[in-house]
Amino acid sequence: MTPNRGQLIIFGVIGAIVLFVVLIIFGVIPGLRPALPDKFTIDVWGFEDEEFWRKIGERYHKEFRHIAIEYKKKDPASYERELLNALAAGSGPDIFVLKNTEIEEHKDKLLPLPEVELSFRARDYKNTFFNAAALDLITPEGAILGLPLTLDTLALYYNRDHLNSANISSPPATWEDLTEAVKRLTTYSEVGTVVRSGIALGTSANVEHAVDILSALMIQSGVELVDRQERKSQLVARNTPLGIPEPAEAALAFYTSFANPAKRTYAWSGFFPNSLDAFAQGKTAIIIGYASDAPRIVKKNPHLSFDAALFPQPENASIKTYYGRYSFKAVSKQSKRGTDAWKLLLWLGNKENDKMFAEALELAPARRDLVLERAPKEHLDVFYSQVLSAKTWFIPDEDKIAALLTEMIDAVVNKTATGEAAVGRAHTRLDNFLSPKFQ
Repeated sequence: MTPNRGQLIIFGVIGAIVLFVVLIIFGVIPGLRPALPDKFTIDVWGFEDEEFWRKIGERYHKEFRHIAIEYKKKDPASYERELLNALAAGSGPDIFVLKNTEIEEHKDKLLPLPEVELSFRARDYKNTFFNAAALDLITPEGAILGLPLTLDTLALYYNRDHLNSANISSPPATWEDLTEAVKRLTTYSEVGTVVRSGIALGTSANVEHAVDILSALMIQSGVELVDRQERKSQLVARNTPLGIPEPAEAALAFYTSFANPAKRTYAWSGFFPNSLDAFAQGKTAIIIGYASDAPRIVKKNPHLSFDAALFPQPENASIKTYYGRYSFKAVSKQSKRGTDAWKLLLWLGNKENDKMFAEALELAPARRDLVLERAPKEHLDVFYSQVLSAKTWFIPDEDKIAALLTEMIDAVVNKTATGEAAVGRAHTRLDNFLSPKFQ
């Protein structure tokens, strides 16, 4: 039977509806397909391997198809100059890396996290990452300036064979234990010079991380280098009882005692090679170093029998205190994709990604919940254990602070000034540097 005119109209309408639905499903009809976000790229500068970041970029792109990550590995030696030049020209990256000692110097270049937009506040930050980062990277107003992914802390590296030979069953846990161990580990020539060092400590030029080690001793003594609020030097205590050495002076005296031939702790001199080299060569039994030093030691001597132990504590200390340093990722104030760049940083800081960064860099993670897990390498257990109690100093200018502390060490070792005079002079110079009229 031939369809009449009415039936043809009905069939035509049904067919049109079916075709319309099919075109909608396949997104052919303009204006009816789901609106896709604009595609864009986030530029990142850092020091990690490019292959590592390629994998990160692929994982992020799978989750956010419209976003690509362009990563550039930079040379640390020329990085700061290159970054400042790029920012001055308006061509800098969206995300770049800084050291914790550079926060004050470059915080005017940083875009704080848009907490309302991203629903991540200062309290969330403090509950997620180690304490020192929260203290350093959250402003008094509650603005978050950057995000760390790892933390490196000072610890004790010891030569197993040397400790065994001296019948020392375990590495010293306190500074008092350490001084006793050093006496047994150090050997001398007939004229009193050190033949084999018990510990590489006391000088500045040939002790790796000398400034950081002295800083750690001062922090354990209760010294705050700079008052974060008043921006004044705290090297000289304000209310020390008469006759009691200043805490900073006492820490300096202890540090330099290992390079003083008149002290029973004498174990090191400026005639030794760099402390890491001396340790790798078996010329010293103990050094203080960071987790990042372990691969360097192994490279220098793959056959050395050594291990890491917790950074020593004062004998009667009720709270453990360690010294840390870290790098953090920050978003440029110039970035045209600031919120998106911060979304990437928060994604990098989730548990899975932070763990991946820590394992790749062979450092302890920045997240509080990850330090309770077993470290991927046995020696890193020590560094994982130190994260939550790690502290840093407020550093207004890294180079100037390092110069001040180095001068203090050298003045005492070379006997050009007493400890009291060296600390007092550094205190005055630091106050002058911090004073607005000198800036």
